[in-house]
Amino acid sequence: MKNPTLPRFTLAAGIGMTLCFLLYAMTSFFGYMDFGKDVDGSILLMYRPLDEPEVLVAYIGVLSKLCASYALLFMACRNAIYHGLGWDVDKIPYWKHILAVTFLSVLMLIFGLFIPKIQIVLGFAGSITGGSLGFLLPALFVMYSGEWTWKNVGTFNYVCTYVMLIAGVVGIVFGTGATIHATIVG
Repeated sequence: MKNPTLPRFTLAAGIGMTLCFLLYAMTSFFGYMDFGKDVDGSILLMYRPLDEPEVLVAYIGVLSKLCASYALLFMACRNAIYHGLGWDVDKIPYWKHILAVTFLSVLMLIFGLFIPKIQIVLGFAGSITGGSLGFLLPALFVMYSGEWTWKNVGTFNYVCTYVMLIAGVVGIVFGTGATIHATIVG
């Protein structure tokens, strides 16, 4: 970005998120118009790519997107794990890096092969990230930003922040529990 400023970056991020929203909304709408309530799980399983050439092209696009995004997401995951373990990404020995990357790749392959439905993954991801990013982490950031006392912030902010923290914990616990229950029962 030429001349990067906060308003320009915010605008660029907003435009990107709006475009992604529109693509997802159109995909959902046209998928529903195509199949109605018959969709169970992934809508991709409802299409027959060998019978419809345009769907085959879309499958190839999804495959290339998965291959490209895997590397980007994997690097972020790997670096976060390295940081959590206290390893410096730039100074880690090559053999240790190879072992860690191989272990993570095998683990992801096993998850991909043996988790039968995408709803399980999305349920866990939604319950954990929704509760933590929406409620838990913002409350903790406010609490640990400094001088967080009843006297400094006032009764309303103090109580509401703790309510938000508790709501995040409840959301994570019950969302994860609901996903586990749906996996076992359903």
